[in-house]
Amino acid sequence: ESLEALGISLKKIVKLHNFIVDSSSPVNLNSRLDDHRISPVIRLVWVGRFVGWKGVDLCVEIAKEFRHAGVEFEFDIYGGGEGEVFERFVQQLSDAGLNANFRLLGYRASSEIYSQPYDFLVHTSRRAEPFGRVLIEAMDAGIIPVATRDGGPSDIIIHGVSGLLYDPQDVGEVVHSMIDLWADAANKLEMIDQGKRRVEDFFSPSAVMPKLLALYDAVVRL
Repeated sequence: ESLEALGISLKKIVKLHNFIVDSSSPVNLNSRLDDHRISPVIRLVWVGRFVGWKGVDLCVEIAKEFRHAGVEFEFDIYGGGEGEVFERFVQQLSDAGLNANFRLLGYRASSEIYSQPYDFLVHTSRRAEPFGRVLIEAMDAGIIPVATRDGGPSDIIIHGVSGLLYDPQDVGEVVHSMIDLWADAANKLEMIDQGKRRVEDFFSPSAVMPKLLALYDAVVRL
C-alpha cells in the first residue's frame, strides 16, 4: 500500500529472499527420532542480539508457561552478553527462579549452535522482522522454528507445517503447541522434514539465484 501511494506499481516489485549458501548436511530423521526418545526434556534455543525489540524477555514468559505445565525443559541463549537489555534479562531469570533452566552461552559459530540436538528455535521479535535468517538456518539443521508472526517469519514458515507462528501477547498457546508436538514424534519429524524441504525449495542458491540473475538481466536490458 505504501508503494502504491508513491505511484509505484506492485507489478514492478520482485521479492528475493535471503538464502543459505552452505546448506548443512542432510537431516537424519532416524537420528532425530533417537534423540527424541532419549531426551526427557524439551530443548529450546534462542539466537540473536540483546536489543529491546528482539524480545529476549519473552523467553522468560515462555519458560514460565513450560514450568506451569509441569514439563522439563532446557533453554540455551546465544548472543552478546552486555548492556542494559542483557542485564535486565539476567535479573528477570533470577526473579523468576529460572537460572537452572537457562544457559547464557554468548557468541558461537553457527555450525556449533546448529549441530546441537535442539527441538525448537524460539524467535521473539516484538516488531516485524525484515526476514529472519536464524529461522532458515534452524530449519535447514532440522530444528523446528517457533516465531512471532509479523514480518519475515510469515514468509518463511507455513504455520503448522514447517514451523509454528504465534502472537507475542499470548505465549501460552504456542507453548502448548510445542508440548503437543514434542509428545508426537511422528508429527514432529514430519515438521522437521517439511522445514528442510522448504529451505531447499525457497531459500537455497538453486531457488534464489535464477530469480536474481533474471532480475539483473532485466535491469541491464532497460
